Amino acid sequence: MFFSQRLLLAFMAFLGKVFIYTTRVNLSVAVVCMVRESISNSTDHNNSNNINLTLFNSTTEPPSSSGCGGGSSSDDDSGYEHAEFDWDKTTTGELLAMYFYGYIFTQIPGGWLASRYGGKRVWGICQAVCAVCTLLTPLCARTHVYLAYALRFILGFAAGVTFPAVHALLGRWSPPLERSKMASFTFSGPLVGNVLTFSISGLLCAYGFDNGWGSIFYLAVAVLVVVIEVVVVAAAMIIVVVVFIVVVVVVVVVVVVVVVVVVVYLVVAVVVVVVVILVLKITVVVVVVVILVSKVTVVVVVVVVVVVIVVVVVVLIVVVLVISVAVVVVVVVVVVVVLVVTAAAVVVEL
Repeated sequence: MFFSQRLLLAFMAFLGKVFIYTTRVNLSVAVVCMVRESISNSTDHNNSNNINLTLFNSTTEPPSSSGCGGGSSSDDDSGYEHAEFDWDKTTTGELLAMYFYGYIFTQIPGGWLASRYGGKRVWGICQAVCAVCTLLTPLCARTHVYLAYALRFILGFAAGVTFPAVHALLGRWSPPLERSKMASFTFSGPLVGNVLTFSISGLLCAYGFDNGWGSIFYLAVAVLVVVIEVVVVAAAMIIVVVVFIVVVVVVVVVVVVVVVVVVVYLVVAVVVVVVVILVLKITVVVVVVVILVSKVTVVVVVVVVVVVIVVVVVVLIVVVLVISVAVVVVVVVVVVVVLVVTAAAVVVEL
């Protein structure tokens, strides 16, 4: 009612895609800092030496694999100084591929789940699974490479559901004329995620905590925390604005009702005064006429006049009470209607 929910949805889907692609490509940079270069390249170096031996005669010494440009390196050169793992390129490639092995299994089931249980629930659960898997990646990698395999497979398995879930949400929330704009904005998130990950991961690899490469995975979880904070802030802003509008509406209604009550009472008071004055004038005239044309005593006339005045005053008091009760009922009804409408608005916004 007060905010464009579909634009908020597109923005949240955009941030979610940034997070998903951050978890997808962070290992591609982190593996450079995780694996010792001399170990990962040993197989390639040996193969290249064997090929060179067949190309040159027995008296020709094969080219040195220690470096290019006449440079030399020590035998214990390990590339990145904080590298911890002795994985070869086959192991590294399998670790990177495990994400996509899980990813291909959940595309069609993800669409069915989003249609069956709602894209919001499916998307939120899969985001949480991706966050947990990313957070546990350094621990599993240091424990055993097979645990890292399993974790990357689960990560890809959960991430594969997010795209169908977003498609389901956009299909329900985006008007036909705005669908292309919302989709293009939402799916620009992967590009932003790639740019952020590749730009920041190198710096974290060199200067981050947990041997540098570990902080790359924590960065992805930090992105999700930012997304959650944005959701909380947006919800808080909506609640604050709605509450402010409720307070303003209630105050305006109360002021209007008070003004109406005051005006009604003033009108009633004026009417009472006018009626009393008219009754007194009529009574005086009647008394004078009765005294002049009849033999009724003054005492009887005075008693009749007093009775008439009392009856008039009682009638006016009853009228005032009826008007007061009516005004109170109107005030209560108006306040209840305002509170119900504003409460419904809050529920719709949430």
